Amino acid sequence: MRHSADTITYLDMCKTTLVFDAGSTKTEVGVISRYTDSDAFTVCTKLLPGINPLVASDKYILDALYELDCSSKNVERVFFYGAGCASEKICSHISDIILQVWCKADVEVASDMLGAARGLLHNDPGVVCILGTGSNSALYNGSELTDNIPPLGYILGDEGSGTALGKRLIADVLKRIAPEEIRDSFFKKTGLTKDIVIEKVYRGETPNKFLGSVVPFIKENIENPYVREMAENVIGAFFDRNLMQYENVRKLPVNFVGSIASHFSEIVMAAAFARGISVGKIHAKPMEGLIEYHLKDLTE
Repeated sequence: MRHSADTITYLDMCKTTLVFDAGSTKTEVGVISRYTDSDAFTVCTKLLPGINPLVASDKYILDALYELDCSSKNVERVFFYGAGCASEKICSHISDIILQVWCKADVEVASDMLGAARGLLHNDPGVVCILGTGSNSALYNGSELTDNIPPLGYILGDEGSGTALGKRLIADVLKRIAPEEIRDSFFKKTGLTKDIVIEKVYRGETPNKFLGSVVPFIKENIENPYVREMAENVIGAFFDRNLMQYENVRKLPVNFVGSIASHFSEIVMAAAFARGISVGKIHAKPMEGLIEYHLKDLTE
């Protein structure tokens, strides 16, 4: 890893904290640089390829990390919140890979669910939900996750997710349940056919991402009565099959992060109201809150 003389001088003046929000599709990194001769900070965010340890090779992960081009001697802390980081074994393995790049850093690897909780709530208790390509939820006590209704993936669960929305829409289109104008528009917009759908769902490498790829069509047509009702039913199932299983869920604020929660916030709020649930925050991404959370540690 090479740097110009000016870059080396700049790096020598800084200690850096890296905060990763790693998903299967993309990874956002918060870069917090602290000047060693003052209390000043600089903060920026960068995008990397998706990093999911369940599907990515070690070499792929290393190559993605090296894209940051951050000097090992200046990175003092790394917080990695990732999809697929659900077991101690996986977290330990990711930590070992990170230390190959930044050997002097203190490293913490945790689930994207804990990242969402810290990003949305910092140290306040509540229920946290992820509604993106997949879905998940957890009870957070202000420092750790204390309960989790298992999401079970896109075959057995992931209710309310982009995958679930796409699965329902595509099935309704192919079975002629969706209105004719929606079917015609869908085929014209997407270029999909029944044979292509079957190939991608049953033989493709990432059927969940394929199913979620039709969400923009749903968003564009959300004022159509059929599309809105379909989205309400799919998102409502997330509440009924996940959130309503938490004890005292109606006594805690329920917070959401993810593209689906953001794009369909009106439907999310209506579903919550109908079930007597109080909604706290709805954010598209957790990174801004995560940076605030870790900046507080640096300034205290």
